[in-house]
Amino acid sequence: MSLTSPVLPWKARISLSLLAAVTDFSRRRNGTVNRWFMNLFDVKASPNRNPRNGVKTIDITVDSSQNLWFRLFIPTENAVDSTLPVVVYFHGGGFTFLSPDSWLFDGVCRRIAREALAVVVSVNYRLAPESRCPAPYDDGCKVLKFLDDRNFEDFPANADLSRCFIVGDSAGGNLAHHVALRAGEYEFREVKVIGLIAIQPFFGGKERTESEIRLARDVLISMDRTDWVWRAFLPEGSDRDHEAVNVFGPNSVDISGMKYPATVVVVGGFDPLQDWQRRFYEGLRRSGKEVYLLEYPNAIHPFYCFPELPESSLLFTYMRNFIEEQSNRAFGNNLRSERRDTKNRGRVGNVCFSKQSKDEATRSEAVGMEFPLGEEPEVEGGGQLPSSIGPSPVLAESPAEAASADPASGGSLEIGSNGGFGIVDQSFGFEPIGGGDSADTMLDGEILAAKTH
Repeated sequence: MSLTSPVLPWKARISLSLLAAVTDFSRRRNGTVNRWFMNLFDVKASPNRNPRNGVKTIDITVDSSQNLWFRLFIPTENAVDSTLPVVVYFHGGGFTFLSPDSWLFDGVCRRIAREALAVVVSVNYRLAPESRCPAPYDDGCKVLKFLDDRNFEDFPANADLSRCFIVGDSAGGNLAHHVALRAGEYEFREVKVIGLIAIQPFFGGKERTESEIRLARDVLISMDRTDWVWRAFLPEGSDRDHEAVNVFGPNSVDISGMKYPATVVVVGGFDPLQDWQRRFYEGLRRSGKEVYLLEYPNAIHPFYCFPELPESSLLFTYMRNFIEEQSNRAFGNNLRSERRDTKNRGRVGNVCFSKQSKDEATRSEAVGMEFPLGEEPEVEGGGQLPSSIGPSPVLAESPAEAASADPASGGSLEIGSNGGFGIVDQSFGFEPIGGGDSADTMLDGEILAAKTH
Protein backbone atom coordinates (compact mmCIF):
# COMPACT_ATOMS: atom_id res chain seq x y z
CA MET A 1 0.00 0.00 0.00
CA SER A 2 1.34 3.43 -0.96
CA LEU A 3 0.50 6.87 0.40
CA THR A 4 -1.84 7.48 -2.52
CA SER A 5 -3.34 4.05 -3.26
CA PRO A 6 -4.41 1.14 -1.02
CA VAL A 7 -4.15 -2.51 -1.93
CA LEU A 8 -7.50 -3.55 -3.42
CA PRO A 9 -8.97 -6.88 -4.55
CA TRP A 10 -8.80 -7.28 -8.33
CA LYS A 11 -12.59 -7.16 -8.67
CA ALA A 12 -12.87 -3.79 -6.94
CA ARG A 13 -9.94 -2.38 -8.90
CA ILE A 14 -11.41 -3.45 -12.27
CA SER A 15 -14.88 -2.18 -11.34
CA LEU A 16 -13.54 1.25 -10.39
CA SER A 17 -11.46 1.53 -13.55
CA LEU A 18 -14.42 0.53 -15.71
CA LEU A 19 -16.75 3.01 -14.00
CA ALA A 20 -14.21 5.81 -14.43
CA ALA A 21 -13.73 4.99 -18.12
CA VAL A 22 -17.45 4.82 -18.87
CA THR A 23 -18.23 8.12 -17.15
CA ASP A 24 -15.25 9.78 -18.85
CA PHE A 25 -16.44 8.70 -22.29
CA SER A 26 -19.98 9.82 -21.41
CA ARG A 27 -18.88 13.36 -20.49
CA ARG A 28 -18.87 15.70 -23.48
CA ARG A 29 -16.70 18.79 -23.74
CA ASN A 30 -19.78 20.99 -24.09
CA GLY A 31 -20.93 19.96 -20.62
CA THR A 32 -23.60 17.46 -21.67
CA VAL A 33 -23.80 13.70 -21.07
CA ASN A 34 -24.05 11.01 -23.71
CA ARG A 35 -26.92 9.17 -22.06
CA TRP A 36 -27.12 6.52 -24.76
CA PHE A 37 -23.51 5.48 -24.21
CA MET A 38 -23.81 5.62 -20.42
CA ASN A 39 -26.92 3.42 -20.45
CA LEU A 40 -25.10 0.75 -22.44
CA PHE A 41 -22.91 0.06 -19.41
CA ASP A 42 -25.26 1.02 -16.59
CA VAL A 43 -26.55 -2.46 -15.78
CA LYS A 44 -30.09 -2.30 -14.41
CA ALA A 45 -31.78 -4.42 -11.75
CA SER A 46 -35.51 -4.96 -12.21
CA PRO A 47 -37.92 -4.66 -9.27
CA ASN A 48 -39.04 -7.97 -7.85
CA ARG A 49 -42.07 -8.44 -5.64
CA ASN A 50 -40.86 -11.96 -4.92
CA PRO A 51 -38.30 -11.66 -2.13
CA ARG A 52 -34.68 -12.18 -3.10
CA ASN A 53 -32.19 -12.63 -0.26
CA GLY A 54 -34.82 -11.49 2.20
CA VAL A 55 -35.83 -8.28 0.40
CA LYS A 56 -38.56 -7.47 -2.11
CA THR A 57 -38.54 -4.35 -4.31
CA ILE A 58 -41.27 -2.20 -5.84
CA ASP A 59 -41.01 0.97 -7.96
CA ILE A 60 -43.36 3.81 -6.97
CA THR A 61 -44.07 6.85 -9.17
CA VAL A 62 -44.20 10.24 -7.46
CA ASP A 63 -44.39 12.60 -10.46
CA SER A 64 -44.33 11.10 -13.95
CA SER A 65 -43.89 14.51 -15.59
CA GLN A 66 -40.47 14.82 -13.94
CA ASN A 67 -39.60 11.12 -13.96
CA LEU A 68 -39.56 11.29 -10.18
CA TRP A 69 -39.94 7.87 -8.60
CA PHE A 70 -38.37 5.72 -5.94
CA ARG A 71 -37.54 2.09 -5.45
CA LEU A 72 -38.99 0.59 -2.29
CA PHE A 73 -36.89 -2.08 -0.55
CA ILE A 74 -38.89 -4.08 1.98
CA PRO A 75 -37.24 -6.67 4.25
CA THR A 76 -39.27 -9.87 4.48
CA GLU A 77 -37.33 -11.84 7.12
CA ASN A 78 -37.58 -11.14 10.87
CA ALA A 79 -39.63 -8.02 10.13
CA VAL A 80 -43.28 -9.08 10.20
CA ASP A 81 -44.14 -8.50 13.85
CA SER A 82 -42.33 -5.21 14.46
CA THR A 83 -42.41 -1.67 13.19
CA LEU A 84 -39.59 -0.74 10.82
CA PRO A 85 -37.65 2.50 10.46
CA VAL A 86 -37.66 4.22 7.08
CA VAL A 87 -34.42 5.09 5.29
CA VAL A 88 -34.66 7.65 2.48
CA TYR A 89 -31.61 7.01 0.32
CA PHE A 90 -29.93 9.30 -2.22
CA HIS A 91 -27.48 7.54 -4.52
CA GLY A 92 -24.11 8.84 -5.66
CA GLY A 93 -22.93 9.52 -9.20
CA GLY A 94 -21.83 13.14 -9.20
CA PHE A 95 -25.40 14.41 -9.68
CA THR A 96 -25.09 13.31 -13.33
CA PHE A 97 -24.96 9.50 -13.46
CA LEU A 98 -26.73 6.33 -12.28
CA SER A 99 -30.10 5.72 -10.61
CA PRO A 100 -31.82 3.58 -7.95
CA ASP A 101 -32.20 0.71 -10.42
CA SER A 102 -28.50 0.72 -11.27
CA TRP A 103 -27.17 -2.68 -10.25
CA LEU A 104 -24.64 -1.01 -7.95
CA PHE A 105 -27.16 0.91 -5.83
CA ASP A 106 -29.85 -1.74 -5.95
CA GLY A 107 -27.34 -3.95 -4.14
CA VAL A 108 -26.40 -1.28 -1.60
CA CYS A 109 -30.04 -0.58 -0.69
CA ARG A 110 -30.91 -4.27 -0.49
CA ARG A 111 -28.11 -4.65 1.99
CA ILE A 112 -29.31 -1.73 4.12
CA ALA A 113 -32.86 -3.10 4.17
CA ARG A 114 -31.72 -6.60 5.08
CA GLU A 115 -29.05 -5.75 7.67
CA ALA A 116 -30.73 -2.75 9.33
CA LEU A 117 -34.24 -4.20 9.09
CA ALA A 118 -35.49 -0.98 7.54
CA VAL A 119 -37.77 0.02 4.70
CA VAL A 120 -35.54 1.79 2.20
CA VAL A 121 -36.81 4.46 -0.20
CA SER A 122 -34.19 5.00 -2.91
CA VAL A 123 -34.96 8.22 -4.78
CA ASN A 124 -34.64 8.67 -8.54
CA TYR A 125 -33.93 12.40 -8.50
CA ARG A 126 -33.41 14.42 -11.68
CA LEU A 127 -29.86 14.44 -13.03
CA ALA A 128 -27.63 17.25 -14.26
CA PRO A 129 -26.96 18.89 -16.60
CA GLU A 130 -30.53 18.46 -17.87
CA SER A 131 -31.79 19.48 -14.42
CA ARG A 132 -29.42 21.69 -12.48
CA CYS A 133 -29.30 22.71 -8.83
CA PRO A 134 -31.64 22.94 -6.95
CA ALA A 135 -33.75 20.36 -8.86
CA PRO A 136 -32.47 17.29 -6.94
CA TYR A 137 -33.05 19.02 -3.61
CA ASP A 138 -36.61 19.83 -4.68
CA ASP A 139 -37.12 16.19 -5.67
CA GLY A 140 -35.90 14.94 -2.30
CA CYS A 141 -38.31 17.18 -0.42
CA LYS A 142 -41.15 16.20 -2.73
CA VAL A 143 -40.56 12.53 -1.93
CA LEU A 144 -40.66 13.24 1.81
CA LYS A 145 -44.00 15.01 1.41
CA PHE A 146 -45.26 12.14 -0.75
CA LEU A 147 -44.34 9.67 1.98
CA ASP A 148 -45.96 11.88 4.60
CA ASP A 149 -49.28 11.70 2.74
CA ARG A 150 -49.01 7.89 2.67
CA ASN A 151 -51.50 7.93 -0.18
CA PHE A 152 -50.10 5.12 -2.31
CA GLU A 153 -50.19 1.34 -2.43
CA ASP A 154 -47.49 -1.11 -1.37
CA PHE A 155 -46.06 0.95 1.47
CA PRO A 156 -45.79 -1.44 4.43
CA ALA A 157 -48.27 -0.81 7.22
CA ASN A 158 -45.50 -1.38 9.77
CA ALA A 159 -43.19 1.27 8.23
CA ASP A 160 -42.70 3.88 10.94
CA LEU A 161 -42.30 7.33 9.36
CA SER A 162 -41.63 8.86 12.76
CA ARG A 163 -38.31 6.99 12.64
CA CYS A 164 -37.08 8.40 9.35
CA PHE A 165 -33.39 8.49 8.43
CA ILE A 166 -31.83 10.24 5.45
CA VAL A 167 -28.82 8.45 4.01
CA GLY A 168 -26.74 9.48 1.01
CA ASP A 169 -23.42 8.54 -0.51
CA SER A 170 -21.08 10.89 -2.38
CA ALA A 171 -23.34 13.32 -4.30
CA GLY A 172 -26.21 11.71 -2.42
CA GLY A 173 -24.55 12.78 0.83
CA ASN A 174 -24.67 16.35 -0.43
CA LEU A 175 -28.36 15.89 -1.23
CA ALA A 176 -28.99 14.38 2.19
CA HIS A 177 -27.63 17.51 3.88
CA HIS A 178 -29.64 19.99 1.80
CA VAL A 179 -32.84 17.94 1.96
CA ALA A 180 -32.49 17.63 5.74
CA LEU A 181 -32.19 21.42 6.04
CA ARG A 182 -35.34 21.92 3.99
CA ALA A 183 -37.19 19.19 5.86
CA GLY A 184 -36.42 20.96 9.13
CA GLU A 185 -38.44 23.97 7.96
CA TYR A 186 -41.50 21.92 6.96
CA GLU A 187 -44.25 20.69 9.27
CA PHE A 188 -44.87 17.05 8.41
CA ARG A 189 -47.82 15.07 9.66
CA GLU A 190 -46.03 11.73 10.13
CA VAL A 191 -42.46 12.06 8.88
CA LYS A 192 -39.89 12.80 11.55
CA VAL A 193 -36.27 12.84 10.42
CA ILE A 194 -34.22 11.71 13.42
CA GLY A 195 -30.92 10.79 11.79
CA LEU A 196 -28.67 11.44 8.82
CA ILE A 197 -25.76 9.38 7.50
CA ALA A 198 -23.55 11.18 4.98
CA ILE A 199 -21.27 8.55 3.42
CA GLN A 200 -18.24 10.25 1.90
CA PRO A 201 -20.37 13.29 0.96
CA PHE A 202 -19.49 15.29 -2.14
CA PHE A 203 -18.60 18.84 -1.13
CA GLY A 204 -15.96 21.23 -2.42
CA GLY A 205 -14.87 24.79 -3.01
CA LYS A 206 -12.58 26.98 -5.10
CA GLU A 207 -9.64 26.13 -2.86
CA ARG A 208 -7.58 23.04 -3.63
CA THR A 209 -7.17 21.07 -0.40
CA GLU A 210 -4.21 18.96 0.63
CA SER A 211 -6.07 15.68 0.09
CA GLU A 212 -7.26 16.73 -3.38
CA ILE A 213 -3.68 17.47 -4.40
CA ARG A 214 -2.10 14.44 -2.73
CA LEU A 215 -4.67 12.03 -4.20
CA ALA A 216 -5.00 13.81 -7.55
CA ARG A 217 -4.40 10.56 -9.47
CA ASP A 218 -7.24 8.68 -7.79
CA VAL A 219 -8.80 6.25 -10.25
CA LEU A 220 -12.33 7.66 -9.80
CA ILE A 221 -12.29 11.03 -8.00
CA SER A 222 -9.97 13.44 -9.83
CA MET A 223 -10.08 17.24 -9.85
CA ASP A 224 -10.82 17.19 -13.59
CA ARG A 225 -13.89 15.01 -13.03
CA THR A 226 -15.18 16.88 -10.00
CA ASP A 227 -14.71 20.27 -11.68
CA TRP A 228 -16.72 19.03 -14.69
CA VAL A 229 -19.48 17.72 -12.43
CA TRP A 230 -19.79 20.99 -10.52
CA ARG A 231 -20.02 22.95 -13.80
CA ALA A 232 -22.76 20.59 -14.97
CA PHE A 233 -24.69 20.76 -11.71
CA LEU A 234 -24.51 24.37 -10.57
CA PRO A 235 -26.62 27.22 -11.97
CA GLU A 236 -24.99 28.93 -14.94
CA GLY A 237 -22.37 31.44 -13.86
CA SER A 238 -21.80 29.93 -10.40
CA ASP A 239 -18.43 28.88 -9.02
CA ARG A 240 -17.41 26.19 -6.54
CA ASP A 241 -17.96 28.47 -3.56
CA HIS A 242 -21.69 28.27 -4.23
CA GLU A 243 -23.60 27.35 -1.06
CA ALA A 244 -24.56 23.98 -2.57
CA VAL A 245 -20.88 23.03 -2.86
CA ASN A 246 -19.01 24.83 -0.09
CA VAL A 247 -21.67 24.42 2.55
CA PHE A 248 -19.74 26.25 5.26
CA GLY A 249 -17.89 28.58 2.91
CA PRO A 250 -18.12 32.34 2.23
CA ASN A 251 -21.58 32.15 0.62
CA SER A 252 -23.16 29.68 3.02
CA VAL A 253 -26.10 30.32 5.31
CA ASP A 254 -25.98 30.11 9.10
CA ILE A 255 -27.73 26.89 10.12
CA SER A 256 -27.12 27.17 13.87
CA GLY A 257 -30.76 27.98 14.53
CA MET A 258 -32.21 25.44 12.10
CA LYS A 259 -33.56 21.99 12.92
CA TYR A 260 -31.10 19.29 11.93
CA PRO A 261 -30.98 15.59 12.81
CA ALA A 262 -28.19 13.68 14.54
CA THR A 263 -25.60 13.11 11.83
CA VAL A 264 -22.77 10.73 11.01
CA VAL A 265 -20.09 11.86 8.55
CA VAL A 266 -18.20 8.92 7.02
CA VAL A 267 -14.67 9.59 5.73
CA GLY A 268 -12.19 7.38 3.88
CA GLY A 269 -8.44 7.84 4.20
CA PHE A 270 -7.92 7.43 0.44
CA ASP A 271 -10.79 9.69 -0.62
CA PRO A 272 -9.60 12.94 -2.27
CA LEU A 273 -12.70 14.65 -0.83
CA GLN A 274 -11.84 13.86 2.79
CA ASP A 275 -10.69 17.38 3.72
CA TRP A 276 -14.01 18.83 2.60
CA GLN A 277 -15.87 16.10 4.50
CA ARG A 278 -14.01 16.92 7.71
CA ARG A 279 -14.81 20.62 7.20
CA PHE A 280 -18.46 19.62 6.87
CA TYR A 281 -18.24 17.79 10.18
CA GLU A 282 -16.51 20.74 11.83
CA GLY A 283 -19.11 23.14 10.42
CA LEU A 284 -21.96 21.09 11.87
CA ARG A 285 -20.14 20.92 15.20
CA ARG A 286 -19.62 24.70 15.30
CA SER A 287 -23.30 25.12 14.49
CA GLY A 288 -24.21 23.17 17.61
CA LYS A 289 -25.45 20.05 15.87
CA GLU A 290 -25.12 16.50 17.15
CA VAL A 291 -22.52 15.08 14.79
CA TYR A 292 -20.23 12.06 14.68
CA LEU A 293 -17.11 11.57 12.59
CA LEU A 294 -16.47 8.00 11.42
CA GLU A 295 -13.15 7.42 9.66
CA TYR A 296 -11.78 4.39 7.84
CA PRO A 297 -8.08 5.11 7.19
CA ASN A 298 -7.69 2.56 4.38
CA ALA A 299 -11.00 3.21 2.62
CA ILE A 300 -11.36 4.37 -0.98
CA HIS A 301 -14.23 6.26 -2.57
CA PRO A 302 -16.70 4.42 -2.75
CA PHE A 303 -15.69 1.51 -0.47
CA TYR A 304 -19.27 0.82 0.71
CA CYS A 305 -20.21 -0.56 -2.72
CA PHE A 306 -17.82 -3.48 -2.43
CA PRO A 307 -18.88 -6.16 0.11
CA GLU A 308 -15.47 -7.82 -0.17
CA LEU A 309 -13.81 -4.82 1.50
CA PRO A 310 -13.73 -5.16 5.33
CA GLU A 311 -14.59 -1.47 5.84
CA SER A 312 -17.85 -2.04 3.98
CA SER A 313 -19.03 -4.63 6.52
CA LEU A 314 -17.97 -2.38 9.38
CA LEU A 315 -19.96 0.53 7.98
CA PHE A 316 -23.16 -1.47 7.50
CA THR A 317 -22.88 -2.80 11.04
CA TYR A 318 -22.39 0.74 12.32
CA MET A 319 -25.36 2.01 10.31
CA ARG A 320 -27.61 -0.64 11.81
CA ASN A 321 -26.50 0.26 15.32
CA PHE A 322 -26.86 4.01 14.71
CA ILE A 323 -30.41 3.57 13.40
CA GLU A 324 -31.37 1.45 16.39
CA GLU A 325 -29.74 3.71 18.96
CA GLN A 326 -31.29 6.88 17.54
CA SER A 327 -34.68 5.15 17.48
CA ASN A 328 -34.26 4.11 21.11
CA ARG A 329 -33.24 7.62 22.11
CA ALA A 330 -36.33 9.06 20.45
CA PHE A 331 -38.89 6.50 21.51
CA GLY A 332 -37.55 4.46 24.38
CA ASN A 333 -36.27 0.96 24.95
CA ASN A 334 -39.45 -0.73 23.76
CA LEU A 335 -37.98 -0.51 20.27
CA ARG A 336 -34.84 -2.43 21.20
CA SER A 337 -34.66 -5.58 19.11
CA GLU A 338 -33.61 -8.94 20.47
CA ARG A 339 -31.96 -9.52 17.11
CA ARG A 340 -29.56 -6.69 17.89
CA ASP A 341 -28.27 -8.47 20.99
CA THR A 342 -27.98 -11.92 19.47
CA LYS A 343 -27.22 -11.70 15.76
CA ASN A 344 -23.83 -10.68 14.37
CA ARG A 345 -22.93 -8.44 17.26
CA GLY A 346 -19.27 -7.54 16.94
CA ARG A 347 -18.73 -10.11 14.19
CA VAL A 348 -16.50 -7.82 12.14
CA GLY A 349 -14.98 -5.68 14.86
CA ASN A 350 -16.06 -2.56 16.65
CA VAL A 351 -15.62 1.16 16.57
CA CYS A 352 -14.19 3.19 19.42
CA PHE A 353 -15.03 6.85 19.92
CA SER A 354 -13.72 9.79 21.85
CA LYS A 355 -16.34 12.01 23.36
CA GLN A 356 -16.71 15.49 24.81
CA SER A 357 -19.45 17.53 26.39
CA LYS A 358 -21.12 20.04 24.10
CA ASP A 359 -20.52 22.80 26.65
CA GLU A 360 -16.79 22.19 27.06
CA ALA A 361 -14.98 25.51 27.01
CA THR A 362 -11.91 23.98 25.40
CA ARG A 363 -12.12 21.23 22.80
CA SER A 364 -9.30 18.80 22.24
CA GLU A 365 -8.23 17.62 18.83
CA ALA A 366 -10.21 14.63 17.56
CA VAL A 367 -8.66 11.36 18.61
CA GLY A 368 -9.01 8.23 16.49
CA MET A 369 -8.62 4.75 17.86
CA GLU A 370 -7.98 1.37 16.29
CA PHE A 371 -8.13 -1.94 18.14
CA PRO A 372 -9.09 -5.58 17.67
CA LEU A 373 -12.31 -6.60 19.36
CA GLY A 374 -11.79 -7.17 23.07
CA GLU A 375 -8.30 -5.67 23.30
CA GLU A 376 -7.22 -2.52 25.07
CA PRO A 377 -7.18 0.40 22.64
CA GLU A 378 -4.19 2.53 21.86
CA VAL A 379 -4.56 6.23 21.22
CA GLU A 380 -3.57 7.14 17.67
CA GLY A 381 -0.14 8.73 17.73
CA GLY A 382 0.44 7.62 21.31
CA GLY A 383 -0.24 9.61 24.47
CA GLN A 384 -3.40 9.97 26.52
CA LEU A 385 -7.00 10.64 25.78
CA PRO A 386 -8.03 14.33 25.81
CA SER A 387 -8.11 15.77 29.32
CA SER A 388 -11.86 16.27 29.09
CA ILE A 389 -12.23 12.50 28.76
CA GLY A 390 -10.02 11.63 31.70
CA PRO A 391 -7.26 9.10 32.32
CA SER A 392 -6.04 6.32 30.07
CA PRO A 393 -8.61 3.71 28.99
CA VAL A 394 -9.17 0.78 31.33
CA LEU A 395 -10.92 -2.51 30.73
CA ALA A 396 -14.31 -3.39 32.13
CA GLU A 397 -15.79 -6.85 31.75
CA SER A 398 -19.37 -5.55 31.63
CA PRO A 399 -21.38 -2.33 31.38
CA ALA A 400 -22.28 -2.77 35.06
CA GLU A 401 -18.60 -2.73 36.00
CA ALA A 402 -18.03 0.23 33.71
CA ALA A 403 -20.94 2.11 35.25
CA SER A 404 -19.52 1.57 38.73
CA ALA A 405 -16.26 3.36 37.88
CA ASP A 406 -15.29 6.15 40.23
CA PRO A 407 -16.87 9.34 38.84
CA ALA A 408 -14.22 11.40 40.58
CA SER A 409 -11.73 10.14 38.01
CA GLY A 410 -13.25 12.47 35.44
CA GLY A 411 -14.36 9.69 33.16
CA SER A 412 -12.71 7.07 31.01
CA LEU A 413 -13.40 4.88 28.04
CA GLU A 414 -14.48 1.39 29.00
CA ILE A 415 -14.21 -1.69 26.81
CA GLY A 416 -15.38 -5.12 27.85
CA SER A 417 -14.01 -8.46 26.68
CA ASN A 418 -17.59 -9.33 25.73
CA GLY A 419 -17.36 -6.74 22.96
CA GLY A 420 -19.37 -4.04 24.72
CA PHE A 421 -17.93 -0.64 25.33
CA GLY A 422 -18.97 2.86 26.26
CA ILE A 423 -17.99 6.07 27.99
CA VAL A 424 -17.90 6.56 31.73
CA ASP A 425 -18.00 10.28 32.42
CA GLN A 426 -18.94 12.15 35.55
CA SER A 427 -21.25 14.41 33.53
CA PHE A 428 -22.94 11.70 31.52
CA GLY A 429 -22.76 8.30 33.22
CA PHE A 430 -22.40 5.24 30.99
CA GLU A 431 -23.24 5.49 27.32
CA PRO A 432 -23.31 2.32 25.20
CA ILE A 433 -21.68 2.72 21.82
CA GLY A 434 -21.78 -0.76 20.35
CA GLY A 435 -21.08 -4.46 20.73
CA GLY A 436 -21.95 -6.91 23.48
CA ASP A 437 -24.42 -6.01 26.20
CA SER A 438 -25.50 -2.42 26.48
CA ALA A 439 -26.96 -0.16 29.11
CA ASP A 440 -30.40 1.28 28.48
CA THR A 441 -29.54 4.95 28.90
CA MET A 442 -28.57 7.07 25.90
CA LEU A 443 -26.98 10.33 26.92
CA ASP A 444 -26.18 13.68 25.47
CA GLY A 445 -22.74 14.68 24.26
CA GLU A 446 -20.58 14.65 21.19
CA ILE A 447 -18.44 12.01 19.56
CA LEU A 448 -15.45 13.69 18.00
CA ALA A 449 -13.88 10.91 16.00
CA ALA A 450 -13.92 7.22 15.27
CA LYS A 451 -11.65 4.91 13.37
CA THR A 452 -11.75 1.18 12.90
CA HIS A 453 -9.79 -1.60 11.30
